[in-house]
Amino acid sequence: MSRNRRLADWLGTAGTVFGIIGTLLLVGFLFNFVPTLLFAGSGVPATATVVRLDNRNGNYYPVISYQLPSGELHLANVPIGNNPPAFKVGEQVAIFYDQDDPREARINRFIYIWAIPLALGGLAAVLWLVAGLCLLLSRHFSRRIGYEQQPTAR
Repeated sequence: MSRNRRLADWLGTAGTVFGIIGTLLLVGFLFNFVPTLLFAGSGVPATATVVRLDNRNGNYYPVISYQLPSGELHLANVPIGNNPPAFKVGEQVAIFYDQDDPREARINRFIYIWAIPLALGGLAAVLWLVAGLCLLLSRHFSRRIGYEQQPTAR
C-alpha cells in the first residue's frame, strides 16, 4: 500500500471520528442552549448573597443564598468555579431563579449563564472544521493516488 493511500485512509477515518464527536457535542450544545435560553428569558431577577466558597480541585464555587418574595430562603450551588475566586463571602450578586423551581438559580453574568453552551458549541465548531480539513485532505491524497496509478502515455 502506498504512503499516500495510507495517509488518505487515516485522514478519512480521523475526519469521520472528529465529525461524529463534533455532532455529539452539537447535540449537547442544543440540549443545553435551549433550556438556558428559556431560563434567561423567564428567570425571576433577585439579589443573592454568597454564603460560602466550596473548594473543588483548586477552583472556588460560590454557594448563594436568596429569599423569595414569600420569605422562603433558598441555597444554590453555582456550577462554575474560578481560581482565584470571583466572589467573596458576603458579597451581594444579581441572580435569576426559576419561578417553577426556585432551587434553580444562576448568577446574572454572561459567563455564568452562557459558559457551558458556548464551550460545547465552540468545541463542536472546531471539531467540525478539523473533520472537514481531514476529509478534504483525504480526498486530495485519494486523487493523487488515482493520478499515480494511471499509465503514462508514450
